Amino acid sequence: MNQRYFTSTLDVPSLLAHLNRASVGFDRMFETLHNTAAGVPSTGNYPPHDIIKHSDTKYSIEIAAAGFKEDELSVTVDNNVLTITGEQKSRQERDYLYHGISSKSFTKTLNLAEHVIVGDAKFENGMLIVEVEVVVPEEFKPRKIAIKSSTSTQQIAAE
Repeated sequence: MNQRYFTSTLDVPSLLAHLNRASVGFDRMFETLHNTAAGVPSTGNYPPHDIIKHSDTKYSIEIAAAGFKEDELSVTVDNNVLTITGEQKSRQERDYLYHGISSKSFTKTLNLAEHVIVGDAKFENGMLIVEVEVVVPEEFKPRKIAIKSSTSTQQIAAE
């Protein structure tokens, strides 16, 4: 058996670039896949968060932000990327016997799908809750197209 077929490696970024050229409308998906394959660092799991589905179009993102005050948190949306940052402005120096609650600053980014609108954000009981909703415009919703027969087209042309 010839071993040369097994010595080549898969060049994922080149493959994704090729697929991106051959596709229409999948730009963000390919960008995300390319960033993952290229080793662009992710935000990790700090602080922990949950994404909760309330209906087919309504979701909430809950982020555990214990130890932060409301004015130390920021929520922004830019180009379908939700960015949540937390930075404690004043840290008390204490003599801890055990320090289990993290007080480090963070930036968490979440890629949003198309047509996702970020609504309200509220902070209660150490949880930052961001409401999001999928709002698909009418022109993108499925619709039925009437099929005309060739005889009806000829009748219209004759009139």
